Amino acid sequence: REFDLTVKPEKKADYGETDTLTVCVYAIGDIAIATSPSEMDHRSGKFVKENSPYTMTFMSAYSNGGHGYIPAETSFPNEGYEVNSCRYVAGSAEIMANEIVELLKTVHQN
Repeated sequence: REFDLTVKPEKKADYGETDTLTVCVYAIGDIAIATSPSEMDHRSGKFVKENSPYTMTFMSAYSNGGHGYIPAETSFPNEGYEVNSCRYVAGSAEIMANEIVELLKTVHQN
């Protein structure tokens, strides 16, 4: 599944206005592996696992590209290395986590 994330204003010269990312889900029985082209904050990974319809869900970061670390929205007011080096706006980790959960549900129904 492809979706777009908005790039921070200060990173647009390097990456453009938006970036298209791809997430994938692979399932065998009641076990799923969800892939992300970036590393998400642990809270986002926990959200995916808690909202997955599968008994066991594993996350695989840096699959289908390497888009860096994406901190949770709650990390942005604190700034720091992760927030400053991230190319995406606040809320992007949550958008990605929701995309993965929706894809997990779609694959599970089929």
